[in-house]
Amino acid sequence: MKEFKQFDIVSDYSDHYFASLNLSFFGKKKDCFTNANSVVLKKIMQEWKILKNSLPETIYVRAYEERMDLLRAVIVGAAGTPYHDGLFFFDFAFPPGYPNSPPKAYYHSHGYHLNPNLYSDGKVCLSLLNT
Repeated sequence: MKEFKQFDIVSDYSDHYFASLNLSFFGKKKDCFTNANSVVLKKIMQEWKILKNSLPETIYVRAYEERMDLLRAVIVGAAGTPYHDGLFFFDFAFPPGYPNSPPKAYYHSHGYHLNPNLYSDGKVCLSLLNT
């Protein structure tokens, strides 16, 4: 059986919820995700390094080499909870103002409403995300 890497960088982002959105999604098109001198790009690269080295064993993250503004996380439900072995998929889109502006988040619910902060339409309701 093939092992999944906890942090992986891949090229195909076509199934990401925010894949069809271009960088102007947040109201202004910027090169902040491609310019090597960009504060946003540098911050994302720092966070990739942290994620690569210190994820809890039940969290998996996929980053996209061609779309640094996108990220996917999968959380495996903790043992001894009602969420035991459940898979919770989240897609994130980082705005040009990141880290001063929160990312957009989408929860892949597959039609289930399992948590009061996670809606079946994909909305994630957390103060951290300004939602």
